[in-house]
Amino acid sequence: RAEDVIYFNAGDFDRPFGLNIMEYYSEQHKHQIVNSFIALLIRMFDPHNQGFVGPMMQQAVRNSMLTAMSEKGSTLIEVVRILQDEQWVKDKWLPIIKDELVKRYWVDQVAKTDQKTKAESLGYFISKFDKFTTNLAIRNIIGQSVSSFDFRDVMDSGKILIINLAKGVMGEENMSFLGLLLVQKMLAAALSRQDVDESQRRDFFFYADEFQNFATDDFCSILSEARKYRLNLTMAHQYIGQLPDNIKDAVFGNVGSLFVGRCSAEDGEFIEPQFDPMLTSGDLINQGIGHYYVKMLSKGNYPGPFSLSTLYGSEFPMSGFDMTVNKEVVQLIKDLSRTRYGRDVSVINADIRRRADLDKEVKPKQNTAGFPPMGF
Repeated sequence: RAEDVIYFNAGDFDRPFGLNIMEYYSEQHKHQIVNSFIALLIRMFDPHNQGFVGPMMQQAVRNSMLTAMSEKGSTLIEVVRILQDEQWVKDKWLPIIKDELVKRYWVDQVAKTDQKTKAESLGYFISKFDKFTTNLAIRNIIGQSVSSFDFRDVMDSGKILIINLAKGVMGEENMSFLGLLLVQKMLAAALSRQDVDESQRRDFFFYADEFQNFATDDFCSILSEARKYRLNLTMAHQYIGQLPDNIKDAVFGNVGSLFVGRCSAEDGEFIEPQFDPMLTSGDLINQGIGHYYVKMLSKGNYPGPFSLSTLYGSEFPMSGFDMTVNKEVVQLIKDLSRTRYGRDVSVINADIRRRADLDKEVKPKQNTAGFPPMGF
């Protein structure tokens, strides 16, 4: 199945994959994208809802994204430019904005805001994007007009998507940002399957390692409807305390089957009610390596917990099962995916510069809106 493999390696700087989160299927989908991205910003910069991503910033981001989506192929690069350069908005975007409320935001609200307020708020808003759009590795991924692959097609055709976020190369914050964007795209694709009869939806299996890094409110909605959209989730992390309360409630409120290995005292106490009255937290805590207690949904009922043991160490591999990895074949598959889905970095850079007018000289006198001449 080499032809079906898509290997997304965020650390490939020579042939980056494209990930345009602003691609949309319908007018309603535009607003879903915006809402999900604002939730992402809150997850990263204001997880305790202290107002760092407040109403004013959300309004600016919302209208800037909807403005950029007036033209197909726009990316977060254009969103930053829209936030910075109102003259560009006036010349390029106002004539093509179809949503009257979005247009009025620029004409009635932004244009009438005093210079001091604009100067104070603009820098704060831009700072939330700047660390990603000025990072070449991230910019060359999110700045491509067309995504390298369609998540919906991956699901419907049964392709194998492997994502390497390259934490050691990208850094933890960039890794988290990119991971959140990818999860957002995947969840949107799953929800878009409503246009296909439920019986015709193909099962798709999604495995998220270090899940706590990508847990957003989007997961709450998808967990409650995962069965309907034939999305099978495996979310791996070390301990329950890593998850926000709303995600924790969504997971345990919707999970069908539960496999519990040896866990901490705190996690054992939390999980004990799931196995009550057959097992206690002590039973869960004192298991051996490779041993699990299982609560499994069978034909709509829970027959009662049972235990199992996995093969590991000297017991694995099983007789007759060859676990040898052919490194040459692995590399060939990676190269095939890289050639098919990646783009030459010089082509990407040239396209971004052309779309955002980065080669044009920025002249302060052209800034009629009162914004400080920050350029791009």
